[in-house]
Amino acid sequence: MGITYQLKDICKITGISKRTLHFYDGNGLLPAIKKENGYRSYTQLDLEKLQIILFLKRLGMSLEEIKHFFTLSKKEQTKFVEKYQQKIKQKIKDLIETKEMLTQFLTGSSLIDVIKLKEPLRSLEEQYGTEAMLRYS
Repeated sequence: MGITYQLKDICKITGISKRTLHFYDGNGLLPAIKKENGYRSYTQLDLEKLQIILFLKRLGMSLEEIKHFFTLSKKEQTKFVEKYQQKIKQKIKDLIETKEMLTQFLTGSSLIDVIKLKEPLRSLEEQYGTEAMLRYS
């Protein structure tokens, strides 16, 4: 059967809680081997699968999406993950823009001026108009 790990070992290796492992076991995402004494045991393959689960969660996948991921072929898995790569690229772009705005503020620009320079979803003029309508109507 190869190397097996007790629940506490998996917690130490991955840094996740017993409760999380119980949850993954209960919903069928990562079923444990139940020993006669009631303890849960995991194989090396289970540990590898758990590490994949943690990575996919880090990408922003829901548990249902992760379950679905494991039903796909390698080619389908690659295609499935591509959309998360695009999301991450957008997050990086947004974070870089936010960092630049923060740097401008910290080097002396007023925060509202920094915000005005960037194109918000609604222009400040529209926001002021809406604010005025709410305030004076």
